[in-house]
Amino acid sequence: MYREVLLKRRERLGRNHPDTLGTLMSLVTTMLGFEKFREVEPFCREALQICQEKLGDDHLHTLICLNSLGGVMQGQVRQI
Repeated sequence: MYREVLLKRRERLGRNHPDTLGTLMSLVTTMLGFEKFREVEPFCREALQICQEKLGDDHLHTLICLNSLGGVMQGQVRQI
């Protein structure tokens, strides 16, 4: 469902809208819970890029995105 909502929000609100980013991060969190590390990596990278561009490197949300990407990378290593 998050994927469907994400597509609609991207279309209607744009990629950089806070609601779109919130849905993107909800998708990331859910996929991490199911350990879909390879599948979630592009979403993590997108969220991190948006946060860096809009909020800067030191903002809390940017750091949360960076932490999520670290979890993805760690999960990929464990699956090897």
